[in-house]
Amino acid sequence: ENLDLTPFAGRLVDGGSHTLTASMSPIGDDWNVITTLFLWTDHHAARTSGALTTDHIAPTASIATTSGPASSGQQYTVTAHRDDELAGYVDTSSGRVYTRDTFQRQFRNSGQVSDAGLVQSIDQSDRVMQTSVSTRHGRVVRDDRLSESYPISVDFSAASYVDDQNFALQGTVHMGQDVQLVLRGEGRPIVRGWT
Repeated sequence: ENLDLTPFAGRLVDGGSHTLTASMSPIGDDWNVITTLFLWTDHHAARTSGALTTDHIAPTASIATTSGPASSGQQYTVTAHRDDELAGYVDTSSGRVYTRDTFQRQFRNSGQVSDAGLVQSIDQSDRVMQTSVSTRHGRVVRDDRLSESYPISVDFSAASYVDDQNFALQGTVHMGQDVQLVLRGEGRPIVRGWT
């Protein structure tokens, strides 16, 4: 995943030392996180300055769960969403550059369970939308929009269950990936891609 730190640039160019860390929230497993930091310098200024002006980061996602009886068995739905916003500016040799980043994350998992859990149908969607817009003198100099979606559906049946050593499991899994990226600089497309 890409994380745009441009709104923090004004804090990072103060001449001091800074430590940037990346980690995954505890989810009961080990994750290796490898980070790469991309930096651009202003070749026409010995030093730049700036500030972070907006820092609206939700401490946690908003989560809702519903469950109840279905025509056969039980059904449930779990949804979560989180919206974050960052903004800041850097005073460069060509003028003040404002950057505003928004991050929207949406998660939905719904399913139906029957036969004491031996038959299940699950649909899950996970969508991330990121937007980063930089302006200088009121004109857009960079517009970066990324939309990622990872749908998955699982249908399985272990209805011919005999005991914990003898059962038959039948199932299907459908997974998808939809990534749309549009990056524009000075109003012209620089990168445009779909996967």
